[in-house]
Order: sequence, then C-alpha cells, then structure tokens
Amino acid sequence: MVAKSLQNTGKNIAIAYIGENEKLKLTRQNLSKFDIYVQPGGGQDIPAAFDAIGENGAQAIRDFVHSGKGYLGLCMGAYLADKDWIGLIDTPLESEVGRPGSGVADEGDYTLNISWENKKEPFYYQDGPYFNHDAKSSGFTPVAWYSNGDVAIAAYRYGKGKVRHRAYLASE
Repeated sequence: MVAKSLQNTGKNIAIAYIGENEKLKLTRQNLSKFDIYVQPGGGQDIPAAFDAIGENGAQAIRDFVHSGKGYLGLCMGAYLADKDWIGLIDTPLESEVGRPGSGVADEGDYTLNISWENKKEPFYYQDGPYFNHDAKSSGFTPVAWYSNGDVAIAAYRYGKGKVRHRAYLASE
C-alpha cells in the first residue's frame, strides 16, 4: 500500500524492500543508498517487530537519520521510533484508543477525520499513537490533529535528519 502510494505520485522514486526476509538486509551500508527509510505498521507485537529489526538494524537506522536522512514511521513504525525502541524520539508513545473524545474504543479499524493544512481528511486508523503536545523531543512539530485535539501526525529532528510519523490517509 505504501509503495503503491509512492509510485502513484508521478515522481521518480526508487523503492526497495529492506529487512530480515528481503534481499537487502537492514545495514548501514544498504541504508546509505537511500534518502528515507519507511517503517510500516502491521500487527500488535512491538517487541517482535523490534526483534526483527535487531539492535544492529536499529543502530543503522539511528546512524542513517542522524546523518541527515529521513525516517517515516507508519502506525507501528511510529511506536518503534520512540525512546523505548529505536530511540529516534526521546518520549514514549501511547495509543489513541480510549482517549477522551477520540471515538476509538478498541484496536479495530476506523476511518477518522484529521485536521491538517486547514482541511479535514479521512484517515485510516488502527491503534496508532497520539503525540504529546508537551513533548520536549528535538524539533517536535505537530502536523495534524485528531478531532479531540490530540496530535495525529508529528515531525521531529534527530541529529541532522527528520523523523515523521503518521498513519494512512483513507484516500491513499
């Protein structure tokens, strides 16, 4: 879904899959060929997802972003970036499920409206995080908001690089 959305932008984008079950492994050398690393979501087992990346892979991601490259965390990929896992942001992330006014009662699939760039957009949601308004993380910039005012999409700085988090817009 992410690769298809990127390919449909009409921009000249080279896409490669990196990971334990892919031809390219998650190493500093392989990441150096790219400008952005996208960590997609999937499943509820964050420790298992981190184990698949491994500490060496996490360090490769930290070095990659610190050098000025980008990280885009989608759903679980956002959770993996927090201080307890890869460590690209220095705050823990928590689920929007059950937050006051969220309209999200469980970990099921939802289409929520988020506000960004002065408009509301339908947004696919399945147990994604909210980003704390008071986060003291480097370069914390809210980008989009859930209807209850919680931050749905945020950007951070890590070294010279940028860290962005979001789930999917329903139109993608």
